[in-house]
Amino acid sequence: MRLVRAHIKGSMVQDFYDLDNSQKIVLPGSGDAAYIRVVPNNKTRPEAIQGLHHGSILTIFDEGSGIYPEIYMSQEGNMTTVGSTWIVIGNPLASGTAFHELFKGDPRWVTFHIDARECLYTSQEWVQGMIKQHGIDNDMVRARVLGQFPRGSVNSVCGEGDFDDAEERYKLASNNLGRIPKGVDPVVIGLDVATAHGIDSTVICAVSGPILLDIRELSHTDNVDLADQAFAYFQKWSARAIAIDYTGGYGAGPGDILKRSLPPGSVREVVFSAKSSDPERWLNKRAELWLKFGCEWIKTAMIPKIDRLKKEALAPEWWTTPKGLVQVESKDDVKSRIHFSTDFVDSIICALSVPILTGVVGPGRAQDAYSVIARRANLMRGATFY
Repeated sequence: MRLVRAHIKGSMVQDFYDLDNSQKIVLPGSGDAAYIRVVPNNKTRPEAIQGLHHGSILTIFDEGSGIYPEIYMSQEGNMTTVGSTWIVIGNPLASGTAFHELFKGDPRWVTFHIDARECLYTSQEWVQGMIKQHGIDNDMVRARVLGQFPRGSVNSVCGEGDFDDAEERYKLASNNLGRIPKGVDPVVIGLDVATAHGIDSTVICAVSGPILLDIRELSHTDNVDLADQAFAYFQKWSARAIAIDYTGGYGAGPGDILKRSLPPGSVREVVFSAKSSDPERWLNKRAELWLKFGCEWIKTAMIPKIDRLKKEALAPEWWTTPKGLVQVESKDDVKSRIHFSTDFVDSIICALSVPILTGVVGPGRAQDAYSVIARRANLMRGATFY
């Protein structure tokens, strides 16, 4: 509101507005029917934007990619009045968002893509540098230069091309062998536990080095039932270890039961909120393991084609904190965007946390992955396009 007031004070229409109201900028004499109001992007209070049914309402959403779906849904209720207009402005930073949905042919919307190559005040040297460095089909170039939505997200932890390549490697290996390719590395089981009657899924997987041997949802009635199923799965794959997500406490019940049944040291606890192995690089264990999954393991992985798994893998985004630590979007925030949890990938990430997979996610390659992320972060800082 301070910025809007400053613009009005410096304009030729400043005398038309009452700027003393802290909540609104009101047109005197309108009976409070003509005003400018700023509403925050708060997903916990979407009702703050509801109930506007005057004629000729103009609503402007800035930074459209970051607007929560709940806000968009609330705004729909304000569009019932004839003359209401809705303008959404923003960089197309991610596909699958509420902003992206507006560009999918709804006849109520008139959409525009602004190409930086055609903008008068955009540095063409910067434009050509971006294209030369990354290629015209790169997601960052699509979003920042062409004004087109990326195939995934500019800040996605896992690139869509890398994931597609992993699916293709699995397909080729399976076709050549006529079966699931068997790895030479020890098998590790990953288990992401949800409540027995909740909306999230309990997912278990078997990983051998770069190969995802199997992944599936488990239906269970209680901790004992889940522990029994996990024990049978462990035996089936002759696994070396089972890594269980203990973060929310749901994994503690079946995990503690399995500790009594399996050899000592076989059950590994994974706490995503815990400290990373290098606190000067990763904000927490979640950031460390997700980046290892998206920047290292996926580069050589073989993964069966599962639509849900791919959607989960491409959803989370990363950024750097003011202290330079790599942070990954929280599970709850991802869920609010894509409307389901990342249970499948989290089970794989649990498996990747076990040290016996050091041939896949070793310290040297972790250093390389961090360097890649650091370079991308620095590039993003210097290439922001408005």
